[in-house]
Amino acid sequence: MEPELLTILDKEIRFIGPNGIFDYTTFYEQKLDQRRSIQSLFYAYPQYFITGLLLLFFTLLLLVGRQSQMRNSHLREMQRIIDTDLQTGLHNRSWFRDEAGHYLKEHSTDSRLAIVKIAISRRDILVETYGQDVITELLRRMEATLQQTEWAKLPAVHTSTGKVLFLMRTDAFASQEQVQEALTQLMHLNEYISIGHLVVHITFHVGICPLRPGLPIADAMNHADLALHEAHPICFYNAELQQKAEFQSRIDSLQQRALARKEFEVWYQPKYDLVTRKCIGAEVLVRWRSRELGFLAPGQFIPRFESNGFITQLDFYMLSRVMEFQKRRHATGVPVVTISVNQSRLHMQEKNYLTYMQRLKTYYEARDIELELTETAFDLNTPELRQHALHVMRALHEMGFRLSLDDFGSGYSDLTLLNAIPLDVMKIDRSLLLASQGTKRMQAVLARMIDLGHALSMTVICEGIETREQEDMLRSCGCDQGQGYLYGKPMPEEEFELFLLQHI
Repeated sequence: MEPELLTILDKEIRFIGPNGIFDYTTFYEQKLDQRRSIQSLFYAYPQYFITGLLLLFFTLLLLVGRQSQMRNSHLREMQRIIDTDLQTGLHNRSWFRDEAGHYLKEHSTDSRLAIVKIAISRRDILVETYGQDVITELLRRMEATLQQTEWAKLPAVHTSTGKVLFLMRTDAFASQEQVQEALTQLMHLNEYISIGHLVVHITFHVGICPLRPGLPIADAMNHADLALHEAHPICFYNAELQQKAEFQSRIDSLQQRALARKEFEVWYQPKYDLVTRKCIGAEVLVRWRSRELGFLAPGQFIPRFESNGFITQLDFYMLSRVMEFQKRRHATGVPVVTISVNQSRLHMQEKNYLTYMQRLKTYYEARDIELELTETAFDLNTPELRQHALHVMRALHEMGFRLSLDDFGSGYSDLTLLNAIPLDVMKIDRSLLLASQGTKRMQAVLARMIDLGHALSMTVICEGIETREQEDMLRSCGCDQGQGYLYGKPMPEEEFELFLLQHI
């Protein structure tokens, strides 16, 4: 060692002193003893150390396995909940979608298959009248029936919509007609249900989507829904249904914009006195001149507006246009005839309908306005809603609107409405006019219906007159007024004003 280092070390030792050297030496020896004791124990008893490590390893392994088992159990329970209809305890649509995909992979080459959806008709009324348990029992019965057939696979239910869906092996049948017969028989087996001491008749409708290679299950289920909406009572999906659905979706997206642009046009079809053949009024009809869809007749969009609720906005728009038309004619002193405007049955359940009607009447100082409603406006689910509808009609009459019952005689006519509503006009449906041609019995029915209207102090008008023979028959039966292509087709406002000058 270098002399300089020894000198430095000697100085440090003298600086620490005897007590410091002793303390440092003691501490170092203790640490060395601890290391030697652990090492000596390990070398003396290696089996214990190894056993302890193995026990620790297996304990951790068991804990991890238990945790994984619990997780898998929870996942299975969650999947069971996801795949189960809560009301019936049966498989639901989610389960069907997954299982149908697996089934198709296994049988796509050896089977012709279709997705079938069966819905309980008027489900909401059944629930309101008899309770949700009726729907639950019907779905369970239908599912049990399907389980016993050879051609129905993977039945599942959806209680909230009252539907059953399943895969159908259509290769078990020789034709589409036989498929329909099998499904009709299935509906017959479940069309009656006992509720207490009552036996209730249940009707169903069915949508079918045949499967083809490459068609995803989710899309096929949607296609079956499209067919279900058109079913009376059974409908097979086809490309036309898809085109119709896309067109309706297009209508939904354009309707508000069309209203703002005033694309809906007011057209008038004249009404006339059957004796004098003078124009005594008109019915307002709507046409849609769309920038995107072109010129549309009512049959192309009114049913959609009825189903999506937009018809109420359109009704108010048409009514305000007619009130403005009448106010202008009154102000200019030209002859004015009564104009009738259709009102949807949806207004009967609209909260502020009467308030809005009063505002319109006051703002336009409306006169010579007739409101047309069909009998279906009073075909409501509960007596309370029906009574409310009758109240609405009476209130409208008190406001000064004339009331007309449209399409009278087109189906089952509730004669009590003639007494319950202060009607001014009975409008006989064209179907009764056509049925009366060439048969004395139906002519007698037509004549008695006209007499009934007169006995109740109503003006009687018949729509759909196209020939002189029809006009003569109605005149001989005592009908007051007519409407139809024989006298005048629907026309825009400007043409109608010219028509009035020549025929009033």
